[in-house]
Amino acid sequence: LNLINFYRNNITSKGAWEIAKVLPKCQELKTLYISENKIGDEGLNAISKILPKTNLSTFHFGKNDITQDSLIFLFN
Repeated sequence: LNLINFYRNNITSKGAWEIAKVLPKCQELKTLYISENKIGDEGLNAISKILPKTNLSTFHFGKNDITQDSLIFLFN
């Protein structure tokens, strides 16, 4: 499994925390689509924290009620 598509699944920040817990165990995963959900800043921050522990090369997260503050956290 190298791609997971959670596009438009009404995932909230709570769901993003659950995804973040398992991502480090999915070392073959290269692409994660989580666009058009409701993860918000909290959910993006949860996933961002574990990204260095994954082998993801592509992460789609647009249209998730995310503010500029979370984007700064993601790219730092």
